[in-house]
Amino acid sequence: MEKQQCQYYYFGGCTPRENFFTPCNTFSVGIFPFVPLSSGKGTKRKRGKIVVRVKGKTSEPKKVTDKAKEIISLLEEGNYSGPKIVSVK
Repeated sequence: MEKQQCQYYYFGGCTPRENFFTPCNTFSVGIFPFVPLSSGKGTKRKRGKIVVRVKGKTSEPKKVTDKAKEIISLLEEGNYSGPKIVSVK
């Protein structure tokens, strides 16, 4: 049986939007795998545990999301060996 490649995604409920005031100076996004439901029924999937958190300044959200996308591509290739929490400067 062929091993199925894991799909990773990122989510940040507090990701700042353009022209939107936020009282915080920093925010983070979590990178997680989509895993099958525990019942094993159907093809539905859910979020797994966060494997990497990327944090940065609210004034530069694009840098954080770009870094998250970079880490996701490394995770999907199986080449990520960095820290669990990544700070974008």
